[in-house]
This record gives sequence, structure tokens and C-alpha cells, in this order.
Amino acid sequence: EMFNAGSDAKALLQGKRTWLQTPRPRLVCTLQFMVYVLAALEAAITISLSMELALHLPFWALATVFTTSLLWAPFVLFVHSFLIKHVVIGRFEEGDFPLHSIAHFRWWLAHQLMLNPFFIPGTPLAVSSYRALGATIGVNVHIFSSLPVESELVTIEDGAVLQTESQLQTWVIENKTLKLRRVHVGRDVYIGEMSEVNLGCVCGADTILHPLSILPRSITTETGSIWAGSPGRQLTNDTSRLLTTLRSHRARINRAPESICFSLAVLCSLEAVTFLHGSAITFPPVLCYIYVPAFRTAIENMDVLSLLPWVPIITYIELAAALLVLLLVKRLCKVRSGTWPLQSTNYLKCLVASHVTYKLMHGITRGVVESVFMQPILFLLGCDVRRGAEVDACVLPTPDLTIIGEDSMINGGAVVGVPVVAFGQVTLERTVLGRRCFLGNMAVVPQGCTLGDNTLLGVASCCPDVIPADATYFGSPAFLIENRAHWQPVPKKGWFRSLRRRRHVSRQEPDYVGTGIATGASSHETSVYRPPAHLRMARGCMNVAKVGIVGLVMWLVLLLLVSAHSEMQEWKQQNRMEHWIALASYGAIGEGNPLGAAEDEKGATAQTREQQNTEKMQWLAEDKDGSSSTSLRRLTGEIGHSSSSSSS
Repeated sequence: EMFNAGSDAKALLQGKRTWLQTPRPRLVCTLQFMVYVLAALEAAITISLSMELALHLPFWALATVFTTSLLWAPFVLFVHSFLIKHVVIGRFEEGDFPLHSIAHFRWWLAHQLMLNPFFIPGTPLAVSSYRALGATIGVNVHIFSSLPVESELVTIEDGAVLQTESQLQTWVIENKTLKLRRVHVGRDVYIGEMSEVNLGCVCGADTILHPLSILPRSITTETGSIWAGSPGRQLTNDTSRLLTTLRSHRARINRAPESICFSLAVLCSLEAVTFLHGSAITFPPVLCYIYVPAFRTAIENMDVLSLLPWVPIITYIELAAALLVLLLVKRLCKVRSGTWPLQSTNYLKCLVASHVTYKLMHGITRGVVESVFMQPILFLLGCDVRRGAEVDACVLPTPDLTIIGEDSMINGGAVVGVPVVAFGQVTLERTVLGRRCFLGNMAVVPQGCTLGDNTLLGVASCCPDVIPADATYFGSPAFLIENRAHWQPVPKKGWFRSLRRRRHVSRQEPDYVGTGIATGASSHETSVYRPPAHLRMARGCMNVAKVGIVGLVMWLVLLLLVSAHSEMQEWKQQNRMEHWIALASYGAIGEGNPLGAAEDEKGATAQTREQQNTEKMQWLAEDKDGSSSTSLRRLTGEIGHSSSSSSS
């Protein structure tokens, strides 16, 4: 009731209003349109300047600028966000604001323009950057997910941990009203992965919020309480693996201050991965420019048609180079299981491994996700992935400690095996997915969990510590679904029978290492669909095209911009020549000064204007004598000579 007091738009309009709370739909819509126009102008100016640099700088200098931009561009973007936050937008305060008011426009503008490029999960730089943007954050805080734009409404005390994909919700729009509330995270609070703390909540000290849980609005939790579920409910008897791990961390708590040297080592390592990954993208074109004369000639002449055949070649070479860099870096950072201090080499390797898997599933290598190439790539990254496994874009921070069974499926948005960080320590455990496991979208499998054969974890569900074979779990906290339909192959007649080829699994294979879960058949005989050779070849060809689609689009857009800019420059040069010739034919400028008219428009001195009039009289006199054609030809020749020299 306290939260909803005065939150209705009608009540706000009837009560006392400030200028920030007065709805002005026309003004706000006009301002939003102007923001989009200014953004388009900024993009056009940026593209134009980039094209000018591309046309005038040598190719090696252009490649150097692009590669080093991965290092200096975040500083520029952060300064941009900092100035917008503290100069244009200002601080946010708690309150209820009608839509289309100035306060609502400020909030909308902040969400459109502000970003934090210095947010690197798990690093001190992420904490320091959010402090600069207005958040109140204590010491020994570890943030693995981004904070809201309304950073003044966030308070995080010492020792708190925000795990991967967790959220602190400070706003909501309902009843045509924007509601802003504070969120307070107390001392040593642990917020699990993909959990959400709603607006108006106050988390007491030592509160534990289990993964994939939602803390209801305006809740004040007790000290040491444990919450789980969606919506979250307080637990009185919790025997989960997470609670055991956190208690062991508390028993040997390590509150050593953050080492500056270790923080710098973490930042340098992660930035080195980013720089090497970006260099792998610029390395193939530079090599082609140096060693291939045809490519060098096409680049120097900006010949788009000659560059088109090189686009797929360079794209796939860039993709291979980027994958090679990620694989080499990951092989150097093998993570071991156990409990380690945060200022240890093993934790540094864990951060680098998480960064590598994020780079793999985003950017230019995004196309390899959910393709036939994902299984061998994960195997080379150190993941124990078996035949027939399919992996979509997910959060997989520790592939060294993850086992993915044969014919298993991990759908997009799933979170698998996130390390537990708390009280200055990190615990790394092995996560096992048995044969034919199916993880739905946005499912969460905490580290140390074990899923048996033929199991299914539903969409947006949190896995319990152990799922027995042939079980289906759904929800948060997950509950067992007793009955569900199982797929059974249907025999077909004629030529279609070949499409239903299957392999009956009845043999007993060795157990997974250290888990005790067999990979053989379950209580009932199951069948696995094995497509014929022509379907496998068709999928492989489609995956090859899918892998390079991101790089191909990037190069084609770049060539389109270069072509448009070259055409625009030629059109401007041609119009300028025609304008000069037209002015010369009408006697508007002198023979020796083709730019006299432009100088006169800019406010030339009286003496210059008198000289121009004298030249004009001489021009007219020549015209009476019939010699104007000779003067025009001479002037046209000078204009053509000057324009050709300027273009060269």
C-alpha cells in the first residue's frame, strides 16, 4: 500500500504537480524526434569523416587506427556518457512521474544515450565506473552484471556479489506512470545468476537470493534470510549445494583489500584478449594489401567492383584468424576445480576463459553458434562435449569444467556452470549434463549440478542439485513433472523411410568421469534420429554460409559507403566545374581570378571589388571584339587544370 500510494496517473494529475510532473505530449514528442534527428546527423558526420580518412590516409595507417580504436574508443564513449549524465540529465530521484512529462523524457534520454563501456564483469574497473556514474558501492564488491541507468538509486554495501545476468530493477511503467524507487543491497548479500531484485527492496545483511529468483517489490529481507523462487519466498530449511559452498567460504573468510597489481593484471589480460581478437580481424586485409598487387591496386583506386570478389575470401580468413586467437588464448588458461582466493592465478584464468567464451558467442564469430562447427570448437576450448551435442548462444564461463553428453541440447540464453564468488574466494566445480539432456531457453544450471540421461529442464527453470534419469523438471524452484509425451519414431513406407533412419541405443558405455552417471540407455529403449548423408551435407553447406554472414554484411556495408562517398565526391566536382564555366560565360568573374565571385560574396574589400569591375570591363571589351571565345577557352583550361590537380 505504501508503494502504490499516489502511483495512479489520475491522482497525480489531480494533485499538486511540479513542472517536471506536468504532461506535455507535444513537447516531449518533438524533443524525442529532435534526438533521433541529431543522432542521425551525428552518424552521418561520423561516416563522412571516416570516409574522408579512408580516402586520404594510407591503408596501413587506416588499419592501425581501426585496431587501436579497440583501446581508445571505450574512453571516448565513457566520457560521452559521463558528460551526458552529469551535465545534460542530472540526478534521478524517487517519485512517480506521468508519461510524456519532462521527467519521463529525461529518463528516456538516459536510456537512449548512456552506456558503460568500462563494464568488464568481475573486475574493479566495473565498480569504479559505476561509482563515477553515481552509484553508491562499497569495497570488496563483485559485479558480474550491469547496473541500471538510474545509478543514483542503487546502493550496494561491502562484500556484496551480483552474479551473471542478475538485475536490480529501479523503475517500472504502469498506469501511465513512471515509478522510480531505490534498491538497497546490504552487506555480504549474494544475488544468484539471472535473479532480480525489484524496485523498493532492501536486502538485509547476509541475504542469499538463489539463482533465477525474483524478490517482490518493496520487500525488506531479514538478516541472514534465504530466498528462492519466482516470486521469491523465504526458505526455512535449505540444504542446497549453494548454501553449503557459501558457508564454507564464510568459515575461511578472506577480506584482504584488493591488490592494485592484481587488478592491473586482470585488466591487461582482458584488454590483451580484446586487442588480439580485433587485430585478427584487420590482419588478413593488411596481408592482402602488402602481398597481393591486384588487391592493393583496387584499394588505392577505391574500385568497389574489383574489391567484391575479395570480400568472401577475406571474411573467412578473418573468421579463421579470430577463432585461432580465441583457441590459443583459452588453451593457455586451463581452469582447475577447487576453492581459490580471488587474487590467484586460477581466478585470473577463469575470468579470461569467461571473456573468451563471450567473444566466441558474440561479434564476428557469432555465426558458429548453433552450427555443426560448435561441437569441435568447444572441444578445442577444453569442454568435454560428446557427439551430436548442439549448443546455442549461452553463458558458459568454465568450459574446462563442463561435460555435455551425447545428443544433448543447450538452447539460447541458458546459463551453465557459473562459479560461486563470495567472501574473497571462488569455488569451481564440475557440471555434468548426461546423454540427451535438453535445456530450455533461459534455463539455469548452477555449477556442481548433475543431470542424468534423457532429462529435460524447462524454459526459465532452475536446475536442482541432481536430476535423475528420465526426469522432467520445470519452474523456479523446479518441480518434477510426472508425465510427459516421449517421441517415438513412426515407420514410413516407400522412399520416405530413409529420412527416418535411427539408431537404437542399447549398449552400456563407460560412466562420465567422476560422476557415476551411465551413458547407456535408460529404463525404456530410446531412439536417436540420424539424418542421411545428403541432409548432413546440406546442413553443412548452409552452416558455412551462416558462419560468414556477419563478416560479409560488414564488408558489403563498408563497400557501399565507399561507393556512395566516391559518387558524391565526383558529383560535387562536376557541379563545381559547371558552375565555374557558367560564371565565366556570363562574365561574372575575371580571367585571372575564377573565384572572384565567391570572394565578393564573402565580403571582399572595396579595392578588390574595383579590380573585379575593371576585369569585367575588359571581359566585355573582348566580347565586343569577338575574342570572348578565346578567353573562355583559356579560362576553361585553367579551371580544368586546377580541378584535375586537386583531385589527384
